[in-house]
Amino acid sequence: MTIRFRRFYTTIFVLVLQPLSHADTLFVSYSSAAGGGGIEQFSLSPQTPGTVFDLENAPVSSLTVAGNMAYWVSADQVYSDSLADAGGGFGKTPLPSVPFGGVTVSDLAVDPVTNSYLVGWIAPGFGWFIAQYPLTPNGNFNVFVNATNTIQGLTVVGNTAYWIEGTNIWSQNLDGTGKTLVQSFTLGNVSLSDLAVDPLSQTYLLAATSTGLPPLVARYPLTPQSSGQLFAFGNSSTTALTVSGDRAYWIDGSSVWSENLNGTDRTLQETLPSQFMPTDLAVSLNTPAAAPEPASLVLLGSGLIVLALASRQYQRKLSRPAQFKPSQSACL
Repeated sequence: MTIRFRRFYTTIFVLVLQPLSHADTLFVSYSSAAGGGGIEQFSLSPQTPGTVFDLENAPVSSLTVAGNMAYWVSADQVYSDSLADAGGGFGKTPLPSVPFGGVTVSDLAVDPVTNSYLVGWIAPGFGWFIAQYPLTPNGNFNVFVNATNTIQGLTVVGNTAYWIEGTNIWSQNLDGTGKTLVQSFTLGNVSLSDLAVDPLSQTYLLAATSTGLPPLVARYPLTPQSSGQLFAFGNSSTTALTVSGDRAYWIDGSSVWSENLNGTDRTLQETLPSQFMPTDLAVSLNTPAAAPEPASLVLLGSGLIVLALASRQYQRKLSRPAQFKPSQSACL
């Protein structure tokens, strides 16, 4: 009985001391010089060694994270896998991606609220589309958008999808209403590669190149046709970016950079080996466990004190000489 009581008390004490947060993770997809591809995962501590999250026989062209799952595209096949899978993609699940041969996937976005995902299609002879699927291995698609150019930078924030279509940026509610031209780059030789939305500031970051300028990341309000400002210059080519928490992360050549959204603390996060060419990235920020309310802390502390006093009294009782008290059965 004494051992059981001690174990009970120790268990409660250990539970109280459990950490309130877990490590955050950077995921980077790539194509390899040998023709394959994969996904590496890194700590958000800069310049730490990576570990394999997934290996593919073809390049991984698009990557996103939603909840506790990763989603990616390799050879026009969409896959999903738990972030906790340490088997190099062993537990991945193939999801529907293309309706017939010849169609290729240009980008991917996931909406965990509606339990669905969007894919950009290039369908020769038919055009360009965004299709919407349920997050099930055998779901059927609906056409979300009929486009006029290749879909890039596809992302979902709240109940709205955003994407790049040629030199235009569009948005549309996930129920198919409210299609809006967010920005149109009609002047100059501008090429757009990716975008990421920051819902807190109601702005978006745009990776682009323009004649006479190095690759850059610019920041714009979500108000249609607003003027933007420079966020960062790149060195080689800014091909992909994402916003997570209060930081932006982007790929520049073979490196991954990050910077606070207020423009401070630019950091070289990772540099991939020369045989890997980064293609996309995603960041998983694990939400800390909710801290107990003050009243709950008082009650929990009181409970521990009560347990400690009870344990002391019980030990004192055991140390006293045993006294004989006849039971009812002995009196009969």
